[in-house]
Amino acid sequence: MVTSWRELNERLADALARSDDAAVERSLAGALTRLAGRDGATADVQPAATDLAGPEPEPAGPVSSLALLRRHRRFDLVERLAEAVVQAGETSGAVVHHYALALVERGAPAAALALLRGLLDDDARATPEARGLEGRACKELFLATDPGAARRRRAYLTRAVDAYRSVYEADPGHLWHGINTAALLLRAEREGLRLDAVPDPGATGRDIAARVAEAVARHDDGPWEWATAIEAEIALGNTDAALARLRRHPVGVGAFELASLRRQLVDVWQLTHAEPPGALILPPLEALLLTKPGATLTLAPGTGTAVARTEAAVAGFEKVFGAEGAHTQSWFEELLRRCRAVARIENAYEEPVGTGFVLAGADLHPSFPERVLLTNAHVIPDAVAAGDARLTFRGLRTPDGTAAVPVGRVLWTSPVGRFDATVLDLPRVPAGVEANALAGAVPALGGVPPARVYVVGHPLGAATVKISILDNELLDADATRLHYRAPTQPGSSGSPVYDAQWRVVALHHSGGDRLPRLTGGGVHAANEGLRLDAIRAAIAAALAPPEPGEPSAAPPASSAAPGTLGATP
Repeated sequence: MVTSWRELNERLADALARSDDAAVERSLAGALTRLAGRDGATADVQPAATDLAGPEPEPAGPVSSLALLRRHRRFDLVERLAEAVVQAGETSGAVVHHYALALVERGAPAAALALLRGLLDDDARATPEARGLEGRACKELFLATDPGAARRRRAYLTRAVDAYRSVYEADPGHLWHGINTAALLLRAEREGLRLDAVPDPGATGRDIAARVAEAVARHDDGPWEWATAIEAEIALGNTDAALARLRRHPVGVGAFELASLRRQLVDVWQLTHAEPPGALILPPLEALLLTKPGATLTLAPGTGTAVARTEAAVAGFEKVFGAEGAHTQSWFEELLRRCRAVARIENAYEEPVGTGFVLAGADLHPSFPERVLLTNAHVIPDAVAAGDARLTFRGLRTPDGTAAVPVGRVLWTSPVGRFDATVLDLPRVPAGVEANALAGAVPALGGVPPARVYVVGHPLGAATVKISILDNELLDADATRLHYRAPTQPGSSGSPVYDAQWRVVALHHSGGDRLPRLTGGGVHAANEGLRLDAIRAAIAAALAPPEPGEPSAAPPASSAAPGTLGATP
Protein backbone atom coordinates (compact mmCIF):
# COMPACT_ATOMS: atom_id res chain seq x y z
CA MET A 1 0.00 0.00 0.00
CA VAL A 2 1.31 3.48 -0.89
CA THR A 3 1.64 5.53 2.32
CA SER A 4 2.98 8.90 1.12
CA TRP A 5 3.27 11.07 -1.96
CA ARG A 6 7.01 10.65 -1.92
CA GLU A 7 6.64 6.87 -2.01
CA LEU A 8 4.09 7.11 -4.83
CA ASN A 9 6.42 9.34 -6.85
CA GLU A 10 9.31 6.92 -6.41
CA ARG A 11 7.20 3.91 -7.39
CA LEU A 12 5.71 5.66 -10.41
CA ALA A 13 9.12 6.89 -11.60
CA ASP A 14 10.55 3.37 -11.43
CA ALA A 15 7.56 1.69 -13.09
CA LEU A 16 7.29 4.29 -15.86
CA ALA A 17 11.02 4.03 -16.60
CA ARG A 18 10.57 0.26 -17.03
CA SER A 19 7.34 0.66 -19.07
CA ASP A 20 5.72 -1.64 -16.49
CA ASP A 21 2.04 -0.72 -16.84
CA ALA A 22 0.95 -3.25 -14.23
CA ALA A 23 3.24 -1.70 -11.60
CA VAL A 24 2.07 1.80 -12.52
CA GLU A 25 -1.54 0.70 -12.08
CA ARG A 26 -0.84 -0.98 -8.73
CA SER A 27 0.93 2.08 -7.36
CA LEU A 28 -1.78 4.45 -8.49
CA ALA A 29 -4.56 2.19 -7.20
CA GLY A 30 -3.00 2.25 -3.73
CA ALA A 31 -2.92 6.05 -3.72
CA LEU A 32 -6.50 6.31 -4.96
CA THR A 33 -7.66 3.94 -2.22
CA ARG A 34 -6.08 6.09 0.48
CA LEU A 35 -7.36 9.33 -1.04
CA ALA A 36 -10.87 7.91 -0.98
CA GLY A 37 -10.41 6.89 2.68
CA ARG A 38 -11.35 3.28 1.94
CA ASP A 39 -8.36 1.85 3.83
CA GLY A 40 -9.39 3.32 7.18
CA ALA A 41 -6.14 5.30 7.50
CA THR A 42 -5.88 8.97 8.33
CA ALA A 43 -3.80 9.21 5.22
CA ASP A 44 -0.34 10.55 5.00
CA VAL A 45 -1.26 10.63 1.30
CA GLN A 46 -3.11 13.93 1.48
CA PRO A 47 -3.14 16.72 -1.09
CA ALA A 48 -0.76 19.55 -0.36
CA ALA A 49 -2.51 22.69 0.87
CA THR A 50 -0.33 25.08 -1.08
CA ASP A 51 -1.00 26.18 -4.63
CA LEU A 52 1.90 24.77 -6.66
CA ALA A 53 1.19 26.59 -9.91
CA GLY A 54 4.83 27.33 -10.71
CA PRO A 55 6.78 25.50 -13.40
CA GLU A 56 8.63 23.25 -10.92
CA PRO A 57 6.50 21.20 -8.50
CA GLU A 58 7.54 20.33 -4.98
CA PRO A 59 9.71 17.20 -4.69
CA ALA A 60 6.82 15.28 -3.09
CA GLY A 61 3.11 15.97 -3.47
CA PRO A 62 0.20 15.39 -5.83
CA VAL A 63 1.49 17.85 -8.43
CA SER A 64 4.82 16.05 -8.77
CA SER A 65 2.95 12.79 -9.38
CA LEU A 66 0.69 14.47 -11.93
CA ALA A 67 3.69 16.06 -13.65
CA LEU A 68 5.48 12.72 -13.78
CA LEU A 69 2.51 11.03 -15.47
CA ARG A 70 2.17 13.99 -17.84
CA ARG A 71 5.80 13.74 -18.95
CA HIS A 72 5.14 10.10 -19.89
CA ARG A 73 1.92 11.15 -21.69
CA ARG A 74 -0.24 9.01 -19.43
CA PHE A 75 -3.11 11.49 -19.52
CA ASP A 76 -5.66 8.82 -18.67
CA LEU A 77 -3.89 8.41 -15.34
CA VAL A 78 -3.42 12.17 -14.90
CA GLU A 79 -7.19 12.53 -15.18
CA ARG A 80 -7.89 9.74 -12.68
CA LEU A 81 -5.42 11.01 -10.10
CA ALA A 82 -6.46 14.65 -10.46
CA GLU A 83 -10.13 13.72 -10.04
CA ALA A 84 -9.31 11.82 -6.84
CA VAL A 85 -7.22 14.70 -5.48
CA VAL A 86 -10.01 17.21 -6.18
CA GLN A 87 -12.55 14.90 -4.52
CA ALA A 88 -10.27 14.79 -1.48
CA GLY A 89 -10.57 18.57 -1.20
CA GLU A 90 -7.53 19.96 -3.04
CA THR A 91 -8.38 22.50 -5.76
CA SER A 92 -5.07 24.31 -6.15
CA GLY A 93 -4.29 25.94 -9.44
CA ALA A 94 -1.64 23.38 -10.35
CA VAL A 95 -3.96 20.42 -9.74
CA VAL A 96 -6.78 22.01 -11.74
CA HIS A 97 -4.31 22.88 -14.51
CA HIS A 98 -3.14 19.26 -14.81
CA TYR A 99 -6.74 18.04 -14.74
CA ALA A 100 -7.76 20.45 -17.52
CA LEU A 101 -4.67 19.57 -19.57
CA ALA A 102 -5.55 15.88 -19.34
CA LEU A 103 -9.08 16.64 -20.55
CA VAL A 104 -7.71 18.58 -23.54
CA GLU A 105 -5.24 15.81 -24.41
CA ARG A 106 -8.01 13.22 -24.19
CA GLY A 107 -10.30 15.11 -26.55
CA ALA A 108 -12.54 17.07 -24.17
CA PRO A 109 -11.49 20.74 -24.58
CA ALA A 110 -14.96 22.12 -23.79
CA ALA A 111 -14.95 20.29 -20.44
CA ALA A 112 -11.45 21.66 -19.80
CA LEU A 113 -12.67 25.23 -20.37
CA ALA A 114 -15.50 24.68 -17.89
CA LEU A 115 -13.02 23.36 -15.32
CA LEU A 116 -10.69 26.32 -15.91
CA ARG A 117 -13.41 28.92 -15.43
CA GLY A 118 -12.76 29.24 -11.69
CA LEU A 119 -9.10 30.03 -12.34
CA LEU A 120 -9.72 32.39 -15.24
CA ASP A 121 -12.36 34.42 -13.35
CA ASP A 122 -9.98 35.01 -10.44
CA ASP A 123 -7.29 37.56 -11.30
CA ALA A 124 -5.00 36.13 -8.64
CA ARG A 125 -5.26 32.63 -10.09
CA ALA A 126 -5.46 33.48 -13.81
CA THR A 127 -1.79 32.67 -14.30
CA PRO A 128 -0.05 32.72 -17.69
CA GLU A 129 -0.21 28.92 -17.59
CA ALA A 130 -3.99 28.99 -17.09
CA ARG A 131 -4.46 31.52 -19.90
CA GLY A 132 -2.21 29.46 -22.13
CA LEU A 133 -4.29 26.37 -21.47
CA GLU A 134 -7.42 28.39 -22.26
CA GLY A 135 -5.80 29.23 -25.59
CA ARG A 136 -4.94 25.57 -26.16
CA ALA A 137 -8.51 24.40 -25.45
CA CYS A 138 -9.99 27.06 -27.76
CA LYS A 139 -7.43 26.17 -30.44
CA GLU A 140 -8.53 22.52 -30.29
CA LEU A 141 -12.19 23.57 -30.53
CA PHE A 142 -11.35 25.74 -33.56
CA LEU A 143 -9.60 22.85 -35.26
CA ALA A 144 -12.41 20.41 -34.46
CA THR A 145 -15.29 22.64 -35.57
CA ASP A 146 -16.68 22.03 -39.05
CA PRO A 147 -15.88 24.88 -41.48
CA GLY A 148 -19.61 25.09 -42.15
CA ALA A 149 -20.10 26.51 -38.65
CA ALA A 150 -18.07 29.58 -39.62
CA ARG A 151 -19.24 31.95 -36.87
CA ARG A 152 -18.59 29.50 -34.03
CA ARG A 153 -15.26 28.48 -35.53
CA ARG A 154 -14.10 32.11 -35.84
CA ALA A 155 -15.19 32.77 -32.23
CA TYR A 156 -13.00 29.93 -30.99
CA LEU A 157 -10.05 31.21 -33.02
CA THR A 158 -10.55 34.75 -31.72
CA ARG A 159 -10.65 33.57 -28.11
CA ALA A 160 -7.56 31.41 -28.59
CA VAL A 161 -5.59 34.31 -30.11
CA ASP A 162 -6.75 36.66 -27.32
CA ALA A 163 -5.69 34.20 -24.60
CA TYR A 164 -2.22 33.61 -26.01
CA ARG A 165 -1.61 37.19 -27.16
CA SER A 166 -2.66 38.86 -23.90
CA VAL A 167 0.04 36.93 -22.04
CA TYR A 168 2.73 37.53 -24.67
CA GLU A 169 2.08 41.26 -25.04
CA ALA A 170 2.08 41.70 -21.24
CA ASP A 171 5.43 39.87 -21.00
CA PRO A 172 7.34 38.98 -24.21
CA GLY A 173 9.34 36.50 -22.17
CA HIS A 174 6.43 34.08 -22.51
CA LEU A 175 7.71 32.73 -25.84
CA TRP A 176 5.39 29.73 -25.94
CA HIS A 177 2.36 32.04 -25.88
CA GLY A 178 3.97 34.21 -28.54
CA ILE A 179 4.65 31.43 -31.02
CA ASN A 180 1.12 30.07 -30.58
CA THR A 181 -0.23 33.55 -31.30
CA ALA A 182 1.87 33.72 -34.48
CA ALA A 183 0.82 30.22 -35.59
CA LEU A 184 -2.90 30.96 -35.24
CA LEU A 185 -2.65 34.36 -36.93
CA LEU A 186 -0.84 32.82 -39.91
CA ARG A 187 -3.47 30.05 -40.01
CA ALA A 188 -6.11 32.78 -40.17
CA GLU A 189 -4.25 34.36 -43.10
CA ARG A 190 -4.08 31.03 -44.97
CA GLU A 191 -7.81 30.50 -44.54
CA GLY A 192 -8.78 34.11 -45.20
CA LEU A 193 -10.43 34.44 -41.78
CA ARG A 194 -11.18 37.96 -40.49
CA LEU A 195 -10.27 38.79 -36.88
CA ASP A 196 -11.75 42.07 -35.62
CA ALA A 197 -8.85 42.87 -33.30
CA VAL A 198 -6.14 42.05 -35.88
CA PRO A 199 -6.67 43.77 -39.24
CA ASP A 200 -3.69 42.04 -40.91
CA PRO A 201 -3.18 38.67 -39.17
CA GLY A 202 -0.40 37.57 -41.57
CA ALA A 203 1.80 40.62 -41.01
CA THR A 204 1.16 40.58 -37.26
CA GLY A 205 1.90 36.85 -37.06
CA ARG A 206 5.19 37.16 -38.93
CA ASP A 207 6.24 40.12 -36.78
CA ILE A 208 5.59 38.15 -33.59
CA ALA A 209 7.40 35.09 -35.01
CA ALA A 210 10.45 37.23 -35.83
CA ARG A 211 10.48 38.67 -32.31
CA VAL A 212 10.17 35.20 -30.81
CA ALA A 213 12.98 33.85 -33.02
CA GLU A 214 15.25 36.72 -31.95
CA ALA A 215 14.41 36.25 -28.27
CA VAL A 216 14.75 32.47 -28.24
CA ALA A 217 18.24 32.74 -29.71
CA ARG A 218 19.30 34.37 -26.42
CA HIS A 219 17.95 31.51 -24.27
CA ASP A 220 19.51 28.23 -23.31
CA ASP A 221 18.23 25.36 -25.42
CA GLY A 222 15.73 23.83 -23.03
CA PRO A 223 13.05 21.55 -24.50
CA TRP A 224 10.41 24.26 -24.86
CA GLU A 225 12.83 26.89 -26.17
CA TRP A 226 14.09 24.36 -28.71
CA ALA A 227 10.55 23.51 -29.90
CA THR A 228 9.62 27.20 -30.03
CA ALA A 229 12.69 28.00 -32.13
CA ILE A 230 11.77 25.30 -34.68
CA GLU A 231 8.25 26.63 -34.99
CA ALA A 232 9.46 30.23 -35.32
CA GLU A 233 11.78 29.27 -38.19
CA ILE A 234 8.90 27.50 -39.96
CA ALA A 235 6.73 30.59 -39.49
CA LEU A 236 9.42 32.69 -41.17
CA GLY A 237 9.89 30.19 -44.02
CA ASN A 238 13.38 29.14 -42.89
CA THR A 239 13.07 25.37 -43.42
CA ASP A 240 16.81 24.68 -43.43
CA ALA A 241 17.27 26.49 -40.12
CA ALA A 242 14.34 24.62 -38.61
CA LEU A 243 15.77 21.28 -39.75
CA ALA A 244 19.22 22.13 -38.41
CA ARG A 245 17.70 23.07 -35.06
CA LEU A 246 15.66 19.85 -35.01
CA ARG A 247 18.76 17.70 -35.38
CA ARG A 248 20.47 19.54 -32.48
CA HIS A 249 17.84 18.53 -29.96
CA PRO A 250 18.56 18.97 -26.24
CA VAL A 251 19.26 15.88 -24.19
CA GLY A 252 16.32 16.53 -21.87
CA VAL A 253 13.60 16.75 -24.52
CA GLY A 254 10.84 14.26 -23.74
CA ALA A 255 7.79 12.66 -25.30
CA PHE A 256 5.48 15.41 -24.04
CA GLU A 257 7.40 18.22 -25.73
CA LEU A 258 7.99 16.22 -28.91
CA ALA A 259 4.38 15.13 -29.28
CA SER A 260 3.21 18.70 -28.64
CA LEU A 261 5.52 20.04 -31.37
CA ARG A 262 4.45 17.36 -33.85
CA ARG A 263 0.78 17.99 -33.14
CA GLN A 264 1.26 21.74 -33.64
CA LEU A 265 3.09 21.27 -36.95
CA VAL A 266 0.48 18.87 -38.31
CA ASP A 267 -2.74 20.33 -36.92
CA VAL A 268 -2.07 24.09 -36.95
CA TRP A 269 0.64 24.53 -39.57
CA GLN A 270 -0.91 21.76 -41.72
CA LEU A 271 2.44 20.19 -42.61
CA THR A 272 2.31 16.83 -44.40
CA HIS A 273 4.79 14.26 -45.65
CA ALA A 274 3.73 14.95 -49.23
CA GLU A 275 5.65 18.21 -49.71
CA PRO A 276 8.16 20.52 -48.00
CA PRO A 277 8.59 21.68 -45.37
CA GLY A 278 6.68 18.77 -43.80
CA ALA A 279 8.44 16.19 -45.98
CA LEU A 280 11.76 17.35 -44.49
CA ILE A 281 10.73 18.11 -40.90
CA LEU A 282 8.20 15.43 -39.93
CA PRO A 283 10.17 12.19 -40.53
CA PRO A 284 13.14 13.05 -38.27
CA LEU A 285 10.81 14.57 -35.66
CA GLU A 286 8.67 11.42 -35.57
CA ALA A 287 11.76 9.25 -35.42
CA LEU A 288 13.06 11.25 -32.46
CA LEU A 289 9.69 10.96 -30.74
CA LEU A 290 9.81 7.19 -31.11
CA THR A 291 13.14 6.94 -29.32
CA LYS A 292 11.23 7.50 -26.09
CA PRO A 293 10.41 4.32 -24.11
CA GLY A 294 7.12 2.47 -24.50
CA ALA A 295 6.20 3.62 -28.00
CA THR A 296 4.15 1.99 -30.73
CA LEU A 297 3.75 3.61 -34.12
CA THR A 298 0.76 4.24 -36.36
CA LEU A 299 1.37 5.69 -39.82
CA ALA A 300 -1.74 7.31 -41.30
CA PRO A 301 -1.64 7.79 -45.10
CA GLY A 302 -2.17 11.29 -46.40
CA THR A 303 -2.39 12.90 -42.96
CA GLY A 304 1.25 13.29 -42.04
CA THR A 305 0.72 11.63 -38.69
CA ALA A 306 2.76 9.16 -36.74
CA VAL A 307 1.50 8.55 -33.26
CA ALA A 308 3.75 7.28 -30.50
CA ARG A 309 2.02 6.07 -27.40
CA THR A 310 1.89 3.36 -24.78
CA GLU A 311 -1.09 1.13 -25.46
CA ALA A 312 -2.91 -1.24 -23.15
CA ALA A 313 -2.71 -4.89 -24.11
CA VAL A 314 -5.54 -6.21 -26.26
CA ALA A 315 -6.66 -9.70 -27.08
CA GLY A 316 -4.42 -12.32 -28.66
CA PHE A 317 -0.88 -11.53 -29.68
CA GLU A 318 -1.09 -7.81 -28.99
CA LYS A 319 -0.22 -8.75 -25.40
CA VAL A 320 3.12 -7.30 -24.32
CA PHE A 321 5.19 -9.83 -22.39
CA GLY A 322 8.12 -7.64 -21.34
CA ALA A 323 10.05 -4.41 -21.77
CA GLU A 324 12.68 -3.16 -24.18
CA GLY A 325 14.90 -0.11 -24.11
CA ALA A 326 14.96 2.87 -26.44
CA HIS A 327 16.62 2.98 -29.87
CA THR A 328 18.44 5.77 -31.68
CA GLN A 329 16.76 8.30 -33.91
CA SER A 330 18.53 6.97 -37.04
CA TRP A 331 17.21 3.47 -36.24
CA PHE A 332 13.65 4.79 -36.31
CA GLU A 333 14.31 6.77 -39.49
CA GLU A 334 15.31 3.52 -41.19
CA LEU A 335 12.14 1.92 -39.83
CA LEU A 336 10.04 4.63 -41.46
CA ARG A 337 11.77 3.97 -44.79
CA ARG A 338 11.08 0.22 -44.49
CA CYS A 339 7.39 0.90 -43.85
CA ARG A 340 7.05 2.35 -47.36
CA ALA A 341 7.72 -1.10 -48.87
CA VAL A 342 5.00 -2.88 -46.88
CA ALA A 343 1.64 -3.19 -48.64
CA ARG A 344 -1.90 -3.88 -47.50
CA ILE A 345 -3.37 -6.53 -49.80
CA GLU A 346 -7.01 -5.96 -50.73
CA ASN A 347 -9.58 -7.74 -52.87
CA ALA A 348 -11.51 -6.18 -55.74
CA TYR A 349 -13.92 -4.59 -53.25
CA GLU A 350 -11.09 -2.87 -51.32
CA GLU A 351 -11.52 -5.25 -48.38
CA PRO A 352 -8.21 -6.06 -46.60
CA VAL A 353 -7.06 -9.69 -46.73
CA GLY A 354 -3.43 -9.52 -45.55
CA THR A 355 0.00 -7.96 -45.87
CA GLY A 356 2.87 -8.27 -48.36
CA PHE A 357 6.21 -6.59 -48.93
CA VAL A 358 8.49 -5.60 -51.78
CA LEU A 359 11.78 -7.34 -52.49
CA ALA A 360 14.33 -7.18 -55.29
CA GLY A 361 13.50 -10.13 -57.52
CA ALA A 362 17.14 -11.10 -57.97
CA ASP A 363 17.47 -11.51 -54.20
CA LEU A 364 15.07 -14.47 -54.42
CA HIS A 365 15.98 -15.92 -57.82
CA PRO A 366 18.02 -14.69 -60.79
CA SER A 367 15.13 -15.31 -63.18
CA PHE A 368 12.70 -13.06 -61.30
CA PRO A 369 11.88 -9.51 -62.48
CA GLU A 370 13.26 -6.35 -60.87
CA ARG A 371 10.65 -6.08 -58.12
CA VAL A 372 8.45 -8.74 -56.59
CA LEU A 373 5.91 -9.01 -53.79
CA LEU A 374 6.19 -11.72 -51.14
CA THR A 375 3.15 -12.76 -49.09
CA ASN A 376 1.56 -15.89 -47.67
CA ALA A 377 -0.06 -18.50 -49.90
CA HIS A 378 -3.06 -18.41 -47.58
CA VAL A 379 -3.43 -14.73 -48.61
CA ILE A 380 -2.69 -15.13 -52.36
CA PRO A 381 -4.05 -17.27 -53.94
CA ASP A 382 -6.15 -18.78 -51.12
CA ALA A 383 -7.93 -15.65 -49.84
CA VAL A 384 -7.86 -13.71 -53.11
CA ALA A 385 -6.75 -14.63 -56.61
CA ALA A 386 -3.76 -12.74 -57.98
CA GLY A 387 -5.89 -11.21 -60.71
CA ASP A 388 -8.27 -9.72 -58.13
CA ALA A 389 -5.62 -8.53 -55.64
CA ARG A 390 -4.78 -4.87 -55.19
CA LEU A 391 -2.02 -3.24 -53.11
CA THR A 392 -1.95 0.01 -51.16
CA PHE A 393 1.33 1.35 -49.73
CA ARG A 394 0.07 3.30 -46.74
CA GLY A 395 3.48 3.73 -45.15
CA LEU A 396 4.19 6.36 -47.81
CA ARG A 397 1.88 8.74 -45.92
CA THR A 398 0.97 10.47 -49.19
CA PRO A 399 -2.17 10.26 -51.34
CA ASP A 400 -0.28 7.78 -53.56
CA GLY A 401 -0.19 5.42 -50.59
CA THR A 402 -3.90 4.66 -50.87
CA ALA A 403 -3.97 4.39 -54.67
CA ALA A 404 -4.59 0.76 -55.66
CA VAL A 405 -1.74 -1.01 -57.47
CA PRO A 406 -2.41 -4.37 -59.21
CA VAL A 407 -0.04 -7.31 -58.86
CA GLY A 408 1.30 -9.32 -61.79
CA ARG A 409 1.46 -13.05 -62.35
CA VAL A 410 2.38 -15.62 -59.73
CA LEU A 411 6.07 -16.47 -60.13
CA TRP A 412 6.19 -19.19 -57.47
CA THR A 413 3.97 -20.42 -54.68
CA SER A 414 4.07 -23.04 -51.95
CA PRO A 415 0.97 -24.42 -50.20
CA VAL A 416 0.16 -23.55 -46.60
CA GLY A 417 1.35 -26.94 -45.39
CA ARG A 418 4.81 -26.35 -46.87
CA PHE A 419 6.22 -22.82 -47.00
CA ASP A 420 2.94 -20.87 -47.11
CA ALA A 421 4.53 -18.34 -49.47
CA THR A 422 3.74 -16.71 -52.82
CA VAL A 423 6.00 -14.54 -54.96
CA LEU A 424 4.30 -12.24 -57.48
CA ASP A 425 5.55 -10.00 -60.25
CA LEU A 426 5.23 -6.32 -59.38
CA PRO A 427 5.32 -4.30 -62.60
CA ARG A 428 4.62 -0.97 -60.87
CA VAL A 429 4.99 0.57 -57.41
CA PRO A 430 4.50 4.19 -56.27
CA ALA A 431 7.47 6.54 -56.11
CA GLY A 432 9.29 6.25 -52.81
CA VAL A 433 8.90 2.48 -52.40
CA GLU A 434 12.30 0.80 -52.12
CA ALA A 435 12.86 -2.96 -52.05
CA ASN A 436 13.63 -4.47 -48.67
CA ALA A 437 17.06 -5.96 -48.06
CA LEU A 438 17.45 -9.60 -47.02
CA ALA A 439 19.48 -10.63 -43.99
CA GLY A 440 22.51 -12.79 -44.58
CA ALA A 441 21.75 -14.94 -41.55
CA VAL A 442 19.18 -15.46 -38.82
CA PRO A 443 20.06 -13.73 -35.51
CA ALA A 444 21.79 -16.07 -33.07
CA LEU A 445 19.79 -17.59 -30.24
CA GLY A 446 20.86 -17.44 -26.61
CA GLY A 447 22.56 -14.06 -26.69
CA VAL A 448 22.58 -11.56 -23.82
CA PRO A 449 20.50 -9.51 -24.33
CA PRO A 450 18.38 -11.85 -26.47
CA ALA A 451 18.08 -11.18 -30.20
CA ARG A 452 15.05 -9.17 -31.30
CA VAL A 453 12.89 -9.26 -34.41
CA TYR A 454 10.30 -6.73 -35.61
CA VAL A 455 7.05 -7.26 -37.53
CA VAL A 456 5.52 -4.57 -39.77
CA GLY A 457 2.09 -5.04 -41.27
CA HIS A 458 -1.66 -4.40 -41.25
CA PRO A 459 -3.10 -6.36 -38.30
CA LEU A 460 -6.90 -6.71 -38.41
CA GLY A 461 -6.78 -5.09 -41.85
CA ALA A 462 -5.83 -1.75 -40.28
CA ALA A 463 -5.84 1.19 -42.65
CA THR A 464 -2.52 2.26 -41.16
CA VAL A 465 0.82 0.49 -40.92
CA LYS A 466 1.45 -1.03 -37.48
CA ILE A 467 4.89 -1.86 -36.11
CA SER A 468 5.67 -4.06 -33.14
CA ILE A 469 8.67 -2.61 -31.32
CA LEU A 470 8.05 -3.99 -27.84
CA ASP A 471 8.69 -7.46 -26.43
CA ASN A 472 10.13 -8.89 -29.63
CA GLU A 473 12.42 -11.64 -28.40
CA LEU A 474 13.52 -14.30 -30.86
CA LEU A 475 12.58 -17.56 -29.10
CA ASP A 476 13.51 -20.52 -31.30
CA ALA A 477 14.59 -21.56 -34.80
CA ASP A 478 15.01 -24.58 -37.00
CA ALA A 479 15.99 -24.96 -40.66
CA THR A 480 12.75 -23.46 -42.00
CA ARG A 481 11.00 -21.54 -39.23
CA LEU A 482 11.47 -18.93 -36.53
CA HIS A 483 9.47 -18.45 -33.34
CA TYR A 484 9.26 -15.02 -31.72
CA ARG A 485 7.08 -13.00 -29.36
CA ALA A 486 6.57 -9.89 -31.54
CA PRO A 487 2.92 -8.84 -31.07
CA THR A 488 0.72 -9.55 -34.12
CA GLN A 489 -2.95 -10.07 -34.95
CA PRO A 490 -4.96 -11.55 -37.85
CA GLY A 491 -4.17 -9.48 -40.92
CA SER A 492 -0.46 -9.56 -40.14
CA SER A 493 -0.20 -12.62 -42.40
CA GLY A 494 2.42 -11.94 -45.04
CA SER A 495 4.26 -9.32 -42.98
CA PRO A 496 8.04 -9.03 -43.11
CA VAL A 497 9.96 -10.05 -39.99
CA TYR A 498 13.04 -7.84 -39.64
CA ASP A 499 16.24 -8.17 -37.68
CA ALA A 500 17.63 -5.25 -35.68
CA GLN A 501 19.26 -3.78 -38.83
CA TRP A 502 15.90 -3.76 -40.68
CA ARG A 503 16.79 -6.66 -42.97
CA VAL A 504 14.12 -9.29 -43.65
CA VAL A 505 14.76 -12.62 -41.95
CA ALA A 506 11.34 -14.28 -42.23
CA LEU A 507 7.82 -14.19 -43.64
CA HIS A 508 5.26 -14.05 -40.82
CA HIS A 509 2.37 -16.48 -41.18
CA SER A 510 0.86 -17.71 -37.90
CA GLY A 511 0.93 -17.82 -34.11
CA GLY A 512 -0.59 -19.54 -31.11
CA ASP A 513 -0.67 -19.76 -27.33
CA ARG A 514 0.57 -23.38 -27.34
CA LEU A 515 2.87 -23.74 -30.32
CA PRO A 516 5.15 -26.83 -30.23
CA ARG A 517 8.73 -25.69 -29.71
CA LEU A 518 11.05 -26.06 -32.70
CA THR A 519 13.88 -27.47 -30.59
CA GLY A 520 13.45 -29.56 -27.49
CA GLY A 521 10.04 -30.52 -26.15
CA GLY A 522 6.99 -28.70 -24.86
CA VAL A 523 4.96 -25.75 -26.11
CA HIS A 524 5.10 -21.98 -25.77
CA ALA A 525 3.18 -18.83 -26.71
CA ALA A 526 4.79 -17.62 -29.90
CA ASN A 527 4.38 -16.32 -33.43
CA GLU A 528 5.87 -18.18 -36.37
CA GLY A 529 7.61 -17.03 -39.52
CA LEU A 530 9.11 -18.90 -42.49
CA ARG A 531 12.82 -18.23 -42.91
CA LEU A 532 13.72 -16.24 -46.02
CA ASP A 533 16.87 -18.26 -46.60
CA ALA A 534 14.76 -21.46 -46.59
CA ILE A 535 12.21 -19.91 -48.96
CA ARG A 536 15.00 -18.81 -51.28
CA ALA A 537 16.48 -22.33 -51.27
CA ALA A 538 13.05 -23.82 -52.00
CA ILE A 539 12.59 -21.47 -54.97
CA ALA A 540 16.03 -22.38 -56.31
CA ALA A 541 15.21 -26.09 -56.05
CA ALA A 542 11.80 -25.70 -57.66
CA LEU A 543 13.08 -23.61 -60.59
CA ALA A 544 16.37 -25.42 -61.18
CA PRO A 545 16.80 -26.73 -64.73
CA PRO A 546 16.46 -30.53 -64.90
CA GLU A 547 19.47 -32.74 -65.34
CA PRO A 548 19.82 -34.11 -68.89
CA GLY A 549 17.35 -36.94 -69.39
CA GLU A 550 15.42 -36.19 -66.17
CA PRO A 551 11.87 -34.76 -65.95
CA SER A 552 11.37 -31.21 -64.70
CA ALA A 553 11.42 -30.95 -60.90
CA ALA A 554 8.86 -28.16 -60.83
CA PRO A 555 5.62 -27.25 -62.59
CA PRO A 556 5.29 -23.91 -64.44
CA ALA A 557 5.95 -20.83 -62.32
CA SER A 558 2.30 -19.74 -62.48
CA SER A 559 1.10 -22.96 -60.89
CA ALA A 560 -0.40 -22.81 -57.40
CA ALA A 561 0.90 -26.24 -56.41
CA PRO A 562 4.61 -26.84 -56.93
CA GLY A 563 5.68 -30.41 -56.60
CA THR A 564 9.01 -30.59 -54.78
CA LEU A 565 9.84 -27.57 -52.67
CA GLY A 566 12.13 -28.93 -49.97
CA ALA A 567 11.43 -29.81 -46.36
CA THR A 568 7.99 -29.22 -44.95
CA PRO A 569 7.80 -26.78 -42.04
